Amino acid sequence: MGKTSNEVINVKKLINQKGFLVVLLLALTTVTVIVGVLSFNNNDNSDLVDLNETTQAQVDAANNNVAKNNETTQNETIQNETTKQEESTTTEKLVSSNEITKNTETEKAAEVAASVMKFTKDSTLVWPVEGQVLLEYNMDNTIYFPTLNEYKCNPAVVIQADKGMEVKAAVAGIVKEISANEEIGNYVVMTIGDGYEITYGQLNAIKLAVGQAVEEREVIGTIAEPTKYYVTEGYNLYLNLTKDEKPIDPLDYLDYK
Repeated sequence: MGKTSNEVINVKKLINQKGFLVVLLLALTTVTVIVGVLSFNNNDNSDLVDLNETTQAQVDAANNNVAKNNETTQNETIQNETTKQEESTTTEKLVSSNEITKNTETEKAAEVAASVMKFTKDSTLVWPVEGQVLLEYNMDNTIYFPTLNEYKCNPAVVIQADKGMEVKAAVAGIVKEISANEEIGNYVVMTIGDGYEITYGQLNAIKLAVGQAVEEREVIGTIAEPTKYYVTEGYNLYLNLTKDEKPIDPLDYLDYK
């Protein structure tokens, strides 16, 4: 009886021990599963984070590439514009240099030609147009200007003409200047030698160029509409003659034959 009782007690102890072991085993199993799940979740989250970081890095890289491309394009555009401006400036400089060279050569040619031309107080002028003298030269006293309705000195003669009438060179010369102003309109100044110069005003369709040699009676242009200073006088040719830049009377040189 005592032996049986001890065996029962031992069996109970064994059962209790095994129960404890089972519980312990279950607990360990549960902990292992939980740890595995957490580890799996952490790995997934880590992968997601890595994926997000990789994606963001790719986006940043793409943006950097776009920015670099834009910067490169802008730099190329700026460089191209700079090159164009430099080429344009170079062209302008060349054109300007050529113009200066041409003008210098023209002036020298005109000076050489003028140096061999002779015009003296005994020389004569041919009539550039056929017409009456509307306003005579007078620098000593004043004369009446109908359009202006006033008296003043006149450094030239104003010769009646018709609209579009051809104007001929009164003497051979070299074209010194072609320009215009509000008083005499389009005009041509020629050097005719020995300090003499002649100016033709109220012109249209000028057929000359600066530096050009002009023969006597060569057509230099046509008669234009009169300027506001000569409306009452009508169509006319303004003719001015100077010696060493001082006006003299063209009528003293015009051939009346």
